[in-house]
Amino acid sequence: MKPETDSVIDYDKENRSLNYDKNRRASNTTLKKLMKTVGPKKRKLKILSLGCGTGNYEIQLSKYFDITGIDISKKMIGRTRKKAKGMNIKLMNMDMRKLIFPKDCFDAVYTITSLHHVAGDYDMSERYRNKERLKVFREVHKVLKSKGKFIIIQSCNYQYIWYCRYFPEALKRKMIIQPKLRDIKKWFSRKGFGNVKVLHYYDFATRDIFNPSVVQKKSLRDGISAASYINKKSLEYGLRFIEKDKKSGRLDKLIKQSRDKLKRHGNYVMIVGEKK
Repeated sequence: MKPETDSVIDYDKENRSLNYDKNRRASNTTLKKLMKTVGPKKRKLKILSLGCGTGNYEIQLSKYFDITGIDISKKMIGRTRKKAKGMNIKLMNMDMRKLIFPKDCFDAVYTITSLHHVAGDYDMSERYRNKERLKVFREVHKVLKSKGKFIIIQSCNYQYIWYCRYFPEALKRKMIIQPKLRDIKKWFSRKGFGNVKVLHYYDFATRDIFNPSVVQKKSLRDGISAASYINKKSLEYGLRFIEKDKKSGRLDKLIKQSRDKLKRHGNYVMIVGEKK
């Protein structure tokens, strides 16, 4: 079955799958929290990754678990296959709203900063967006074993606060498509999950979001979904604005304020639900 996407970001275009790796890597902090949540390191445990991208986490986790990764992007999956050649990782081009797996076959399912891509076009209605994302919870519940865990990790919008000054429209649109914590909790409850837990934590090892080059270089912008909302005119204006603030020292002050705030409140959140 050919996956269908209604995401505003097409990772099959240009060199996104290649450039994605330049700005994304498996963070030890997130990796440790994920492994602790999954449970004992046993190869017999079957784990499914939704939206595995270029496989950075899957490659690390395959040392301990039986990993299956899916992604709606053929080029992302292709990139992962090249990197994971010879490793025990199953990879499939698939939509997370239509999981083609037997019932009750996985011990855990996780998704890392991918759920917002489901119905991720900011022009869609919130009602439609929530309806499509609810399908993911239905499908995950179907393929999880009893007491199996669904783990969602996503970034906090406020980690982008420093460049709100330069690209306000991009941040506004990013916040529209980002799943709200209250909605995620509600979806867990509606689709047969219980014992829901929420953990906020600080982790910038995945990518240095406070480095201005993240938005100044196209190859790095390709790894940030929020940057895809910046049109050409706004990009040119924002980049000139950044250079101006660099010279005056205002950029450094703004970044420090943003970093200090996130150290107190965290820039990532992990939400875990258990199949009843």
